[in-house]
Amino acid sequence: MTWLEVAPVGAATTIVVYSKAAMMAQKPELVAHPSVIFSADNIDQFNADIKAKGVDCDPVETMPWGKMFGFRDQDGNPYMVRG
Repeated sequence: MTWLEVAPVGAATTIVVYSKAAMMAQKPELVAHPSVIFSADNIDQFNADIKAKGVDCDPVETMPWGKMFGFRDQDGNPYMVRG
């Protein structure tokens, strides 16, 4: 899988752009809705932190290219975090 990741020099936050075909292969249910994917250095800790704050989130999944999990905001909109 390939993607484009951009960030200002030294930034902790990045913007990741995946191809629609790649997302269809991994999570086709998310392609119909615009997706925002965040990045976290310690994804397991981030998952635990937001879950403890009451955020509706999935368990961390390990993929060949790294870890990821999904979560939903208060309106049910889906987001992803990769680490």
